[in-house]
Amino acid sequence: MRQNRGIGIVIAALLAGIAGGWLGGEFSRPPVAEAAEAPMVLPQLNARGFTLMDEQGRPRATIGMLTDGLPALTLMDAKGNHRAGLRITPDGPALAFMDEKGNPRLLISYDGKTDAASLNLVTPAGAPMATITGQEEIGMIFLSARGKPIWMAPNR
Repeated sequence: MRQNRGIGIVIAALLAGIAGGWLGGEFSRPPVAEAAEAPMVLPQLNARGFTLMDEQGRPRATIGMLTDGLPALTLMDAKGNHRAGLRITPDGPALAFMDEKGNPRLLISYDGKTDAASLNLVTPAGAPMATITGQEEIGMIFLSARGKPIWMAPNR
């Protein structure tokens, strides 16, 4: 009887150890996030515009049709200032980068009618200060603060 009692204690200790190890393992694991349902994917969505909002509910990007019927993408900073924009005009695409006040500072465009690309640097006041254009030949011009050419290539 003493022997049965010893075996019972060993079995109870073994079961307690197994249960303790299992429970300890369960509680020491980091919680596992439940898999969310797969989002609904539409084959096509038609709209005139979309606005992406940040976590505070501020608009940060828009894509849509302008009042003149042309498509545009606009990116805004956290303050709501327009900082970059892509527009498709009848002549071709145009990309603009703006300062904190929304003033265009760098413009890149392509004119499909003349097959010419251009890059324009603009002062904070909106005056052009440098232009690089290209078609079959590249041209560059640097302007003074008053808009007078101070250097150009090719020099004509």
